Amino acid sequence: MSVGWGFGLIVMDLNRARIFVHVVDCGTISAAAVSVKRTQQAISNQLQILEKELGIILMDRQGPKLVLTKSGEHLYSVFKQKIAEIDASVAAFRADENRAEGVIRIGLGDEFFDGFLSELVNGFCEKYPKVSFDFKVGTDVSSEEMLVSNTLDLSFQLFTKDKRLFRCTPIYSQTFVPVVSKVFIEKYSMPGTLEETLKMPVLDYSLQFGLYHHWIKKNDRKLVPAMERKAIRVAITHMPTLKKMVMQGIGIGFLIEDIIQDELKSGELIALPMNQDTSLIRAELDMVYKRKSGLGFVQQEFVNYVIQKMN
Repeated sequence: MSVGWGFGLIVMDLNRARIFVHVVDCGTISAAAVSVKRTQQAISNQLQILEKELGIILMDRQGPKLVLTKSGEHLYSVFKQKIAEIDASVAAFRADENRAEGVIRIGLGDEFFDGFLSELVNGFCEKYPKVSFDFKVGTDVSSEEMLVSNTLDLSFQLFTKDKRLFRCTPIYSQTFVPVVSKVFIEKYSMPGTLEETLKMPVLDYSLQFGLYHHWIKKNDRKLVPAMERKAIRVAITHMPTLKKMVMQGIGIGFLIEDIIQDELKSGELIALPMNQDTSLIRAELDMVYKRKSGLGFVQQEFVNYVIQKMN
């Protein structure tokens, strides 16, 4: 995370100030680069940017030996003291968990309210009793839009459109089961083979290369050309709505195993009776947040807490 310090009209990056102090403490740029596992060029570039931000020459370049200017010596002392104060304040803040407060805004789909999330929230609230949660229920697409607009801090979702913009941390995997309803069987009959599904309507999460595509490709690559010519009847990323459509007999659908146990037991939904060698599809449930926007203290603590607990 980048934090700016203002000196009059000057704004500088705290991380670059840390690098400058670390280089001075190590004695050489090469030694500092080794200790933080970065290249010498990367360290040198950060120091040059810092000097441009400040409008001050911090050191003379005289071979490998580091020679500070008078301004560099003065700012080294100032930066080192300020950084130590900041680190001490953060450490004290972390140590006093009762002082941590704020709202964590989370996006998620209806199907993820049960199970793991309630346990995580309960455990985190015991650790930080002054923290509140605000959940926004919707689709993966709407969650991404709210992450972009900064109306959400993070979300739990199965499908992320732009992984260059978002950091996606796998939390746990879900099994998707291809199922049909009694109504569907009355209309189309029960498919007994993968090939027979090519002639039947399919509901999926995208018009192309959704779960049906991966399912066919994983189990019988000879059917891929025919599958790629097949049109998906309905594409929808909202699982509760997809589930309703499958139960109405609109088509074959891929639903998370955990959320259809009651319907499978009652016979309202029937898993496709493929042979024992037919593999199911597994997908990761990700914790998603923007790569370039720094999370606040309680939000980052929750991210760390989730990763620790789910691992």
